[in-house]
Amino acid sequence: MSTHTLITLNTKKLSAQERKNNDNSFRKYKNTVQVTTNHKTRTLKNV
Repeated sequence: MSTHTLITLNTKKLSAQERKNNDNSFRKYKNTVQVTTNHKTRTLKNV
């Protein structure tokens, strides 16, 4: 069974509220990664 299939099955088990929470967590995580990347780029440019 592939990872994708497992994720799909797990998503179906979650309630709408839990799905929303996961969505928000993922968005926060993505934003954090983005900020970190931007910061690294700026730091390199300053050197």
